[in-house]
Amino acid sequence: MVNFENENMKPISKQTPKYSLTYGDEKTSHLGLDDIYLEIEERILEAIKVGEPFVFDGSNERGNLYYSIERRENDYLLSVKEITEDTAELIKKTLKSVQKLGNDKMEEIMELMMFEDIDIDIKKTMTLPLESSYETLLAELQELREEANEVLVENLVRLQEIVREYESDFY
Repeated sequence: MVNFENENMKPISKQTPKYSLTYGDEKTSHLGLDDIYLEIEERILEAIKVGEPFVFDGSNERGNLYYSIERRENDYLLSVKEITEDTAELIKKTLKSVQKLGNDKMEEIMELMMFEDIDIDIKKTMTLPLESSYETLLAELQELREEANEVLVENLVRLQEIVREYESDFY
């Protein structure tokens, strides 16, 4: 195994050793995926060049975007999750409305959410071949980010519709 010039790397799996390219809660970009810090980008590029399994868990300074690149034996696994200010505000507003309806209605709404597969914790993933470039990995992460936000907004709109139906019956 190669050290990537990083003493704090520790194997995170006993099956196939993978090394983390980040330290604890280290922030890896300022706002998004197009401004990953140069030092972090260099770590990723070096790990890709070395070719051994690794995990890169990134997040932005505001703590509302989480993304990962995992190099596995046969491919890359990408994932992204984001809560934008708009969606955070929608979630907050919707949860307040649900709380006002009381515990019984809240449980019914939660059951409906499960039945209709309405999730407000959206994480999108995809795999790419090992031949993929760093630029391709970032472009695909950005696409996943956009897809996740679309799904989240759709789910929040549907949840608000459900809450409004309950509110009209409640008042």
